[in-house]
Amino acid sequence: GSKLGGFSWTTSEGIMVKLDAISVDKGGKNRMKLEMKNLQLGPQPRELFELPRDYEQMDLGGKGMLKELIKGSLFGR
Repeated sequence: GSKLGGFSWTTSEGIMVKLDAISVDKGGKNRMKLEMKNLQLGPQPRELFELPRDYEQMDLGGKGMLKELIKGSLFGR
């Protein structure tokens, strides 16, 4: 199986603004870095939340690292 570890930084609102992590599996190591800049909190236009006509929902099976990453349990806040 794969392993994922690293650090994430979030705002007091729970928005992830920085991520530095490494995933390790049989194929080797992969580093993931993410840094949000110019974050501006405020009301958003309604049309930003309309689904595109060609939208297709993906079933991730409710398992795996992605779900854990979204929940924030793999990284400290």
